[in-house]
Amino acid sequence: SLSPDDPMYRQAVMEWFQSQGNSPVEVRITRILQADLEGDGTNEVLLSATYFKDPSGHMTETGDYSVVLMRKVIGNEVLTLPLVQDYYVTSLPAEELAYPLTYSLAGALDLNRDGILEVIVDVSRWEGGGLIVYRVDGQNVRAVLRTIC
Repeated sequence: SLSPDDPMYRQAVMEWFQSQGNSPVEVRITRILQADLEGDGTNEVLLSATYFKDPSGHMTETGDYSVVLMRKVIGNEVLTLPLVQDYYVTSLPAEELAYPLTYSLAGALDLNRDGILEVIVDVSRWEGGGLIVYRVDGQNVRAVLRTIC
């Protein structure tokens, strides 16, 4: 099991944010998982990272985020691809509650028994939740099941 405190992965998350034009206050990785998603003998690295200044689950502030990223080797290059991402660039006025979604990596399983692992992301929010299932095919990542209530 990989440590969420691993400086290499914290740096990778920060670099991904910077490539998107954002610089979070801090990188808080909640889970890291290595899995050979496509059965090609090369492990992908999945990680979830979430930061909300207000822990109540009601509000968002500038710089809050919740993301699930995949680091994947293609040729001799390591790419970081988002599966799901929410980054809040501005705060809502205090009277507007945001009820942001929090994404966390639940696991990787072959749900349809085709030899390719699907990535399961747990979704939680104030008084609700659900999950999203992603299928990875090369650099193509798509949600194949989404249930949030």
